[in-house]
This record gives sequence, structure tokens and C-alpha cells, in this order.
Amino acid sequence: MSTNISVLQAFSADMGGEIKAGGSERTPETVVAASDQAYEVAITITNSLADDFNVRTIWQNGDGGIDDFDFCWIQADKNILVQFTMDRAGTPKYAVFKVLADIPLVLSADDLLASALTDGTVETLDQIDEIKVKNDATGAVADVAAKVRVVLLT
Repeated sequence: MSTNISVLQAFSADMGGEIKAGGSERTPETVVAASDQAYEVAITITNSLADDFNVRTIWQNGDGGIDDFDFCWIQADKNILVQFTMDRAGTPKYAVFKVLADIPLVLSADDLLASALTDGTVETLDQIDEIKVKNDATGAVADVAAKVRVVLLT
């Protein structure tokens, strides 16, 4: 059995009188979750005045019975860094993205490339095995808490 996931994404920007836009607010794109399984976690990561920038693992292969995912939604109320890790022949490879507050990071597959893109080569993708999050907000006078929500569907 499988589940269709409807995804709405759009942007619009007025660049000095020239409108740049893409996506649709009305017509969803569909991603298929093949296994009808879900993993969801909501966490808070607090940075202190010392800006300790703690890292939290929010998903590892197998958590919640999920070994992979067909759809990933990560959103926080403060700026965060998100690290995707894959194990390529015993050697960890990483991709890190900065995610701005209240703007979700959405992936429609769980595949990463272990190297740079090159002309004339067929790239070999590998599965994401772990997701970590780091609070990227600093506080001048008080602790800064980032509330992070992650939803994985497969």
C-alpha cells in the first residue's frame, strides 16, 4: 500500500518592479510514500548566553521503525543548521543546510551524493542514515530556544 502526499510550495518576490515567482499555492505536487509509515518528532534546542550551540540527533536509520523516507519536512521557529549523514562504504559523508526560521526544508527523497557532480559520470546516490539539528540562533542577554519539528513519511 502507499500514500500520496500533497505538497504546496510557492514563492513570489518583487525585484524592483520585476516579479519573480514559481510554484503553485493551489495545485499540489504529489510525492508517494511507499510504506504508509510516519516518524514525527518535536524538540527544543536551547543555546545559553555562552552560545553552546548544542547538536541534537533527531533521527537515525531505524528510529520509529523508519529505515528510509520518501518525504521529509523540517521546520523551526529560529534559524537552525540541519546535517544529513550517509554512510558510504564505511566512511560518513555529510551535507549541511542552514534553514531560516519559519521556512521549512522539504526533501522528496532520502538520497545524497557522496561526491561532487562531474560531467560524463553516472552518479551513485546513497541513502540518508541520520539527521542532526543545531540551533543557529544566538542570544545577547538570554537563552534562545529553537523549537524544531521533523516529519518523515515513507
